[in-house]
Amino acid sequence: MIRLYPIFTKIMRLFVERLLQEYTAELRILKVYTLHILDRCIKIYDYIRSEKMNSYQNENEIVNVVPSNVNASNTYPFTNNPSAIMFDEISPSSIGLGTLLSLFLDYKSLLGSPSITGGIGFLQSIIGIIAGANVATVTIDDVQRLINQSLDTYTRQQAESRMNSITNDYNQYLLNLRDYINGRTDRNNFVQSLRMNEQRLRNELDSFFSLRGRELLLLPNFVQVALLHLAILRDAVVHGGPDLERPFVSETAQTSFLTRPPSSSFQEALSTSIRIYSNYCTQEYHNGLTQMRNRGNSGRDWLNFNAYRRELTLSVLDFVSIFPFFDPILYHITRNFSLPINSQLSRVIYTNPAGFLNANGSEGWYAPRHNNTVTFSSIESNIPGPTTSRFLQNIDIFTNGLGVGANPNRTQSWQGNINSNFNGTRDHFGLTNGQPRGISGQNIFRVISTVHTLDLRSFGVSGADFLHTTGQTSQYRVPQFPPSGIGVHHGPISQFLPGKRSNIPTANDYTHLLSRVANITAGLQPVVQGQRNSVVIHGWTHRSLTRENIIVPNNITQIPAVKTSFYSNCTVVSGPGSTGGDLVKLNANGRFDIQVQFQPPQTNYRIRLRYAAVSTSSINITFSGAAHPSTLPSTTSSLNNLQYEHFGYFNVVGTFIPSLGNMLSIINISSNSNVVIDKIEFIPVGTFANHSLEATQEYNYPKNTNSTYNQIYNNYDQKNMENTYQPTYDNGYEQNHYNYYDSGYNDTYNQNIVNTYDQEYNNYNQNSNDMYNQKYTSNYNQNSGCTCKQCYNENYPK
Repeated sequence: MIRLYPIFTKIMRLFVERLLQEYTAELRILKVYTLHILDRCIKIYDYIRSEKMNSYQNENEIVNVVPSNVNASNTYPFTNNPSAIMFDEISPSSIGLGTLLSLFLDYKSLLGSPSITGGIGFLQSIIGIIAGANVATVTIDDVQRLINQSLDTYTRQQAESRMNSITNDYNQYLLNLRDYINGRTDRNNFVQSLRMNEQRLRNELDSFFSLRGRELLLLPNFVQVALLHLAILRDAVVHGGPDLERPFVSETAQTSFLTRPPSSSFQEALSTSIRIYSNYCTQEYHNGLTQMRNRGNSGRDWLNFNAYRRELTLSVLDFVSIFPFFDPILYHITRNFSLPINSQLSRVIYTNPAGFLNANGSEGWYAPRHNNTVTFSSIESNIPGPTTSRFLQNIDIFTNGLGVGANPNRTQSWQGNINSNFNGTRDHFGLTNGQPRGISGQNIFRVISTVHTLDLRSFGVSGADFLHTTGQTSQYRVPQFPPSGIGVHHGPISQFLPGKRSNIPTANDYTHLLSRVANITAGLQPVVQGQRNSVVIHGWTHRSLTRENIIVPNNITQIPAVKTSFYSNCTVVSGPGSTGGDLVKLNANGRFDIQVQFQPPQTNYRIRLRYAAVSTSSINITFSGAAHPSTLPSTTSSLNNLQYEHFGYFNVVGTFIPSLGNMLSIINISSNSNVVIDKIEFIPVGTFANHSLEATQEYNYPKNTNSTYNQIYNNYDQKNMENTYQPTYDNGYEQNHYNYYDSGYNDTYNQNIVNTYDQEYNNYNQNSNDMYNQKYTSNYNQNSGCTCKQCYNENYPK
């Protein structure tokens, strides 16, 4: 009977999904709790089964007890030496990362909605996740653990109750918005609901979620409330009228970053909010990063630093990168129409180095018994600096001996590798002499490494399974696998980032892919001269970052500059934290190319650059067989400490015609080397959106860097914007036009919402930090003329 139990529950789960998939949103809660119970039944069965299997079999035993000061995984099997237990840096509340990844993907889906009204269903799913996963508690716990700072009971309770109240009120607002759109309520009710929620959200952000002394603890919650506030300000702009002329402002901000000048319109309030929220989040993130760095110089301090960088990237910075998309002027949003935005995150996140640790973490690769020279600085200096985007094609792994004392070749280990990338570049790490073992590097969503040690003095990786999204697995093994002998201990360790709906990613549910892998010493010294005492790190990019630059008709396609196919005399520099990745700096006579692929039908495009420049710069932009000399206005007085308002948008004169070529080149023809390019945008010509493109030609960030972001709108004809974009609600707007959204959003709502957050990320390597940047070895094949700037406190988590 017990064997039939999981089959029965899985069948019931499928039945419930099928039964409820056509039902309205009101039944989603029933579905969520039903599926939740069934999932728990399956987990209970799996637990009972694992306990039964492990009663007498040491080789498959589950490690259940570790010292109280260790965040340990409880799902790693080990060999028959119980003293050789490793631990993995698992967050007790790392389910929050899965929740936030799910939230991020839902926000991206919202940006792909065909209209402002079509996003109601996505926003309802977002609200459902925030409320159901208790985001306030989860994220507070995560940050509290990272920065070793507690939140008093009263403030914690206030955070929880306020988040619950906010999501309840916002969900009611969405229902009012839907009723207004479908003609089931009058405009006065809608406007009253919008104003009440807008003021509530602004007050909460300015007064509670930015409390002095608690900024970092509340930062992930701040960013979620900020996104809701930006969405409601956007609604006020696109549904504007005499009764939605300007917001009411009365509160006093807790911090100077959130000080708001009076706004003459909701559009101005929206642009101001995007600016100050972006700057506040990135500033607080960097403040926390500095605090973590100043704790000490040990290997453990680096792991904590790296954990902070990774987790705050996922929970804060990734969301900040989508703030600008709520601007109706920049991205052509109207009541009846908006172009979906295809955006890509180019940052790289690094999981912990794969290296052996003992049970309590007191000894291991970052604290070896022999000649411990591993420090924060030695690890950090091994992390590669910013580079152009990498897409793995193949990995060549080189194996050499690893030993101690009288037997220098007692075992073998991975001691170097060459990554061959999609664009033809090759990156070298460690020792690369001898015959390599080649494996496919494409579309890897998880890596299970076998790590070993000799007397906790020598360390290495003796095997690795690379799991591909195709369902296949590529394997690396040393000749004598697994390593054995006196003083040899080994065990598996798994590197990945959670899926959207699962604690451990699968081929059908993953959020990140392996972008680079590197053998590093991290400061470990060889016990035997000529050998390499080392660990292996893995860098991951978000699945939104695609190998090809595919331009989709009727979409705004945004391509990060770091996806260049060729560059010369350029420097890749760290992004400020708000850009979703790094930047390409054009030195004098610098050039980089972007190669694109166009999907049918044939559509012509306008090109827009997002950039920052100190003083005016002359560039030549070549596409469709013609050169387009352009002058970029100055946007800032310095490229150091770039803030949101220091970036500008430049609309390139001319039309990109796909039939005339698929290459875009940008060349700096001036002597000014202080120009950085963030993104290149392809905006379709001949669509409704382009009526406003010329109007936004002056929509650049302030040329006087001391001015506020509000100035950007001064040259824009607000009245004309309303006439061009949005027919007045009395005449041109058909209230029942989007009636199908009353129930149609059901199919886009995440049916398995419970699985998104109710997970146990046992195998998630919690301190697998963003610490990516490690110096390339001298044989690293740099592209011509390009240098990479490295400094940890400038590095945007990659």
